[in-house]
Amino acid sequence: MTAKKMNKPAFYKALNDPDFYPEANRQIKCDESNSFWIFKTGPWVYKVMKPVPKLSPMLQEAYLSELVAASNRLSPQLETSMTGLVGEGDQWKLASGLAPGAAPFYVLKQKQLTDRGFLDQLLAKDKLGAKQAKDVAKALWTFHEGLGQINPKEAPGPDELLEKLKDLYYQSKKFLGQTLTKAMVDLSTRPLEVYLTDRKKLLARRVRKGFVSYYHGSLDLKRVHWASDGVAFIAKSEEAVKDRYGDRISDLADLCVALEHEGKGEWSQVLVEEYQKHCGDPDVAELLPLYRAMRTLKMGLHHSVVMGLGGPEAEVEAEKALAKSYFEQTVIIANSL
Repeated sequence: MTAKKMNKPAFYKALNDPDFYPEANRQIKCDESNSFWIFKTGPWVYKVMKPVPKLSPMLQEAYLSELVAASNRLSPQLETSMTGLVGEGDQWKLASGLAPGAAPFYVLKQKQLTDRGFLDQLLAKDKLGAKQAKDVAKALWTFHEGLGQINPKEAPGPDELLEKLKDLYYQSKKFLGQTLTKAMVDLSTRPLEVYLTDRKKLLARRVRKGFVSYYHGSLDLKRVHWASDGVAFIAKSEEAVKDRYGDRISDLADLCVALEHEGKGEWSQVLVEEYQKHCGDPDVAELLPLYRAMRTLKMGLHHSVVMGLGGPEAEVEAEKALAKSYFEQTVIIANSL
């Protein structure tokens, strides 16, 4: 579904003026996501965080600080930074060095990427092929290698992963009879839980060896940008603080699921093979099915929740169909283990 629209904010006219920015094209392109008002100037994009109920300006600032850190880990070439937005009426300005929580709005600034370079756009124009898949795999490995280590005590182990799996099923069962059936739950739950439980030692060893560390946590085709001079990963805006650590293989699984869902299983295979050439991770083949199943389960739940929010009938039905297809894929993966 399309992003939920809000009334245009007081600063909308000011930020839509090219003269507001130190550098900008003659026309500003405006967009909106669920979390941000977006102003594209050409060289840079400015994302103003929408107000969040019960989230104070100080907490909004802390939240965006985490997004900035995540973005600079993922794609330092985007030069992501944060500033405050202050003013009233038609008089607004970007301001840094303010006291914590002093700005009514906070802004993410980063280098602007061309829309045509995102993987979903390349796919739509039939320009996504083996070269792009290999470049993304290399970039993903480089990203993972550059993250450094964390305290193993902070990393989620096999018990946390099992609880996450159980919670996904618990939340998904709220949509029984709508997007999934009891038979689908029964056919997939036990195989996945057994597969995970049988590999607890392996999963614990991955924590100790540093394969569970900072990760993206929600890669899809809209969050990966390819260009001839490099690949950029766009940080997720949800659960930025809560979900910082995870298994590197789950990032690979996210992209595999996205490609397979679009009927591009061949590029998914290329992605995995190229990643394995570089990563030196001996467990990819064994654990990839588990993380693929968890991703399809999560996506089934996501589209079920969006369906439940309502909206135009055609969009609700589309979300329902997407949820069903992801849940069905979960069953297929679980029964292939």
